[in-house]
Amino acid sequence: MDDWIECLYKWQTLAAGLIALVGALCAAGWTVHKINKQINLQKESFDEDKRRHNEAIMRKELVARAELPDALTEILKFASNIVTECVEKLENGKKNNDEGTEIFQKIDYKKLLSQPPKNSINIIKTCIEYANADYAPYLLRLVLEYQINNARLSDRSETIMSSDRINGHIADAAFMYYLVELIFPYARGQNTTVPKDAKDPKKIKAAVFNSIQLNSPLGMRVFPQQTNIFNEVYEIIDFRYGQEFEDQSSN
Repeated sequence: MDDWIECLYKWQTLAAGLIALVGALCAAGWTVHKINKQINLQKESFDEDKRRHNEAIMRKELVARAELPDALTEILKFASNIVTECVEKLENGKKNNDEGTEIFQKIDYKKLLSQPPKNSINIIKTCIEYANADYAPYLLRLVLEYQINNARLSDRSETIMSSDRINGHIADAAFMYYLVELIFPYARGQNTTVPKDAKDPKKIKAAVFNSIQLNSPLGMRVFPQQTNIFNEVYEIIDFRYGQEFEDQSSN
């Protein structure tokens, strides 16, 4: 009888230990389950917040891009007016001053700067924040080039209107025109990636002619001479942008 009681006592202790162990395991399992559930809930909440954020960014990009074509059109007009004004001054002839320097009629800077496309530039600045990674740098470059161009047009330090100055203005405007032509497919929703052949100085040179209306009086005079009328402009474009585009294309 005593042996039976002693055996029962020992098994009771073991059973109590096993029950305690099972209870601990159950508690641990329940705790892990609750923690995993909380983690999953937090992950779902994070994913939902991320989805909403991405949708908000996408909608803002669409809104900004909806205004972009009109803004780019204004930049095109601004660049085209500069080229037209400068080409007309080159066409109107030149004369040598007492030092033998070729001088031209002064550019009507007041007319060129009378209606700057500031609102268009602000639209482009807004679009930079939401544009995709391919086109955002080109939008930023367009804003910077406009600011540089505007500063050069506002500079009155040179008293002599030389061919270098006039052709420099044409090259500036042509580069802006080129950037706008590059960005237009993105603004219209046609492209989301920049074409691989975009980085080509030849496209900037083509923009010189693209900025002049073919059916305009100036266009009808200039286009038959396209083999040589802009040679100095092309040299400036090669000097300014040739190496830059060559470096970018090799990356």
